Amino acid sequence: MKFVILCVDGMSDFPQPLLGGRTPLEAGTTPNLDRLTAMGAVGRAQTSWPTLPCGSPVANLAILGYDPNRYHPHGRSSFEALAAGTRLRPGDLAFRCNLVTISPDQRMADFTAGQIDTDVAGDLVWGHEMGDARMELYVGQQYRHCLIVRDAHVPPEELTLFAPHCYQQELIEPLLPVGTTPRAEALARKLRQFMLQSRDYIAAYNLRNPTAATMFWLWSASSSPLLPPFESTFGRRGALVCGLDFLKGIAIAAGIETKNIVGATGYVDTNLRAKLRFTINYLRNYDFVYLHVNALDEAAHMRDPLLKTRMLEHLDAELLGPLCGYLERNHPDDWRLMLLPDHYTLSHDGTHHPRPVPLVVAGHGVASTGHARLSEAAAVGAPVAIGTRLMDPFLSASRVRWDDGFVAEINHGEPALDDELEAAVLRVSGGMRG
Repeated sequence: MKFVILCVDGMSDFPQPLLGGRTPLEAGTTPNLDRLTAMGAVGRAQTSWPTLPCGSPVANLAILGYDPNRYHPHGRSSFEALAAGTRLRPGDLAFRCNLVTISPDQRMADFTAGQIDTDVAGDLVWGHEMGDARMELYVGQQYRHCLIVRDAHVPPEELTLFAPHCYQQELIEPLLPVGTTPRAEALARKLRQFMLQSRDYIAAYNLRNPTAATMFWLWSASSSPLLPPFESTFGRRGALVCGLDFLKGIAIAAGIETKNIVGATGYVDTNLRAKLRFTINYLRNYDFVYLHVNALDEAAHMRDPLLKTRMLEHLDAELLGPLCGYLERNHPDDWRLMLLPDHYTLSHDGTHHPRPVPLVVAGHGVASTGHARLSEAAAVGAPVAIGTRLMDPFLSASRVRWDDGFVAEINHGEPALDDELEAAVLRVSGGMRG
């Protein structure tokens, strides 16, 4: 039997005025998702927790079956370090290091540095000479890179850092790193110095090779991650298809097969056909594939609900439809697919929201709930499964009937959080946003 989870990062949203008071899920033309929904079960999943950042690292760990309260290393950057080929030792800290554009009036103008090309960004990053031997800069993808501070011996939670995509057009001075203890403030002072001094280096680089980048921006501090192997935990050989380094790092930490995919950028220009080819190739040799698409999340961070809707329609036509066609032709009545976002990303302000996410699961042994379309409104009232408890029943051959009894059983009697998350003010991937 073949199992696929398609995680559409940031897919769920609030109603948007530009969409006539609808969400992208409601406004988009998605015949393949509609067909999957009609044959499957619509439910909801809790993928956020009040004590953890509401963001992709926490939510994707949960969907993959790893309790983020136990395994989340306070940020995504340590997983990105694994993807870059380096590991953290005890006492080390990793930071996401974005190339960003700062406006003349000192505001966060563009968290992608004009969607800087990976090769150009790599040349810029590798050319920077670090003044402190304990600080190591590693190249990632496009605007997303990684800084490691060796022997920092500062817990990540003692640093206050801000995600640039949540603070577009805001003044940067209040968003520079701050420490909440004397040892953390000493480190924060070095981080601020690195960030501010990077502006002179990048300005000099731009004289030779013009880019939209003007500054390195540090956020998402994290310590060394440690995950139990996926195969020995769930009894299935798994592979992961994605364009984001932190997810590749999660795969490496969990012993899940993954590869770099040319054209898989983790942005709105990602190559969905390449992701489809890798997914199908993996399905020939692996039991389970986790397929992640980030384009909708990026569109929402750009505060563009129209683009987010187009990205959803593009995904439906170029990825979901052909994938379902492959499964039905090659594994008739012997497959199961779950599609869900990892979290809400709100197109009107570019932030995340911890509300339980809508999902659909279809395929072998899944009883239909009779829904015609998947949407946030359609899922209202559906029982909420705890995200970390989804993997076991999804990978089993037992029947799925998304009702109170089924969800209570997979939650092991533990109530999922719903209203508590709605009212909570959570740390949003490095910044404070409600």
